[in-house]
Amino acid sequence: MTSREDDVSRDDDRNHTPLLIAARNGISEIVKKMLELHPQSVEAHDIDEQQNILHVAIMHHWLEIFKLIKKSKSITSRMAMKIDRSGNTILHQAATMRYYSADTQRLGGPALQLQDELRWMARVKKIISPHYIMKHNKEEKTAEQLFNREHAKLLRSAQTWIKETAQSCS
Repeated sequence: MTSREDDVSRDDDRNHTPLLIAARNGISEIVKKMLELHPQSVEAHDIDEQQNILHVAIMHHWLEIFKLIKKSKSITSRMAMKIDRSGNTILHQAATMRYYSADTQRLGGPALQLQDELRWMARVKKIISPHYIMKHNKEEKTAEQLFNREHAKLLRSAQTWIKETAQSCS
């Protein structure tokens, strides 16, 4: 990371609570302890983007943190209704590949990566109210449309990978 990127990262951290920083970085032990000691901290949100801990956990694909938050049905349902500054629901957050990490790419090929992404969308879809599924963000995209656009390259790679794998097995 360059010093410019370090400065930006530190500025981002100054605008967030420790809980959101831990959630963004996938440190589930800290998130768990903070929620145990200070359950009210779950109400914190990113003032600039209007995103709560559920948005952050979902966009970064942190399953462990997602499960921690999901334990409380009342908190989950309330947070799932929040829409960020860009008009994104939590389902839009699941659809984006902005924070697609090397951890996700360790799976055994593009088809398995795409399958994992589809599972993530389905997992998030289970906790969102049905009328939010067709909600359009400020780009006039539903979560499904965003998913299709963001994953088009991965889909093409998966199709090629499956075709090549099938040919090599023949």
